[in-house]
Amino acid sequence: MALDFTVADAVLFSRLGVAGVYTPAGGDPVDLVVILDQVDSDVGVPGVGVRAPERFVRVRVAELAAPARGATLVVAGETLTLGTPERDETGAVWRIGCRS
Repeated sequence: MALDFTVADAVLFSRLGVAGVYTPAGGDPVDLVVILDQVDSDVGVPGVGVRAPERFVRVRVAELAAPARGATLVVAGETLTLGTPERDETGAVWRIGCRS
């Protein structure tokens, strides 16, 4: 039986999601639900062992059809600037790098 990613995403966002407000440059704010994520990545010279955290947000495409690089997202009072959006393997969720 194939996994229904729509249902899986709904469960994931209902359990881990937090309220956010997305605002594109010169546009109107949009309320949505996001999942904040952080991973450690190698930085600098490969093989040296220096790692730094990278922050990402995950947003359902159904809530935000076309996120823009440089837009802002406010979550729990923190303003994040968004990087380049990429769709996940299912095509139903945006994964977007961000910085404070």
